[in-house]
Parts: sequence; structure tokens; C-alpha cells
Amino acid sequence: MIKKYGIGVLAIIVAAAAFAFTKPSIHRPLATKIFQYQPPALNPFSQANVEKLSNWTETTLGATTCNQNQDRACQLEVDNSYINPDQTLKSSFMIVSSQAPSGNYYVTGGNATDIFNRN
Repeated sequence: MIKKYGIGVLAIIVAAAAFAFTKPSIHRPLATKIFQYQPPALNPFSQANVEKLSNWTETTLGATTCNQNQDRACQLEVDNSYINPDQTLKSSFMIVSSQAPSGNYYVTGGNATDIFNRN
């Protein structure tokens, strides 16, 4: 009986040991950072200023401080693939804005992972 099943049992033990010491593949989501809108003094919430990449700066906040009303641009969650080594937004990053009834512009689309409006 041992001869009959011994090779099969040995094969199962070897296979189990091989899987036990195999490094699993790691799937990590891409990292993101939060960028805060820095409105200029002149026309602070105009379409041109909201969509201007240099008006957005990385913040150290771990979470958004915006209240999500569609009135003014506030913060964007940006994938690291759109961030330059100097922590500025790459020219390939796109921001799309729309006008609120108040006349202010807020972010409605583009390459952001998540959008937070109203600051």
C-alpha cells in the first residue's frame, strides 16, 4: 500500500512545499497625492485660473478638507504618474472645469483620481 500511494503522497508534499516558499505577486494600487487649489488675487475662480496647473500645489493633508458642494475648485487627488519629481503637476495632467450658478468655476473632470470642490 505504501508503494502504491507513496509516490503520489510524496509528489503532493513536494508541491505543497514549493508553493509555501513561492513569493506571491503583489498588486498595489497606484499611489496618489492631494493637490490644493491656490487661487490668485485676480479672478480667483475663473475658468482659466482653475484649469491652470501652476495654481495647484501638493498639500500634506492626508484627507480632503473640502465639503463637496459644486461651487469652487478646492482639491484634487492625483495619481503619482501625473506628478513631476519636484511635486508639480505634469503638463499631461488635464483639468476640466464648469461654471456654478454663483459664477465661480469648479472642477468637473480631467485626469484626477478624485475631485473635491468648495473651499
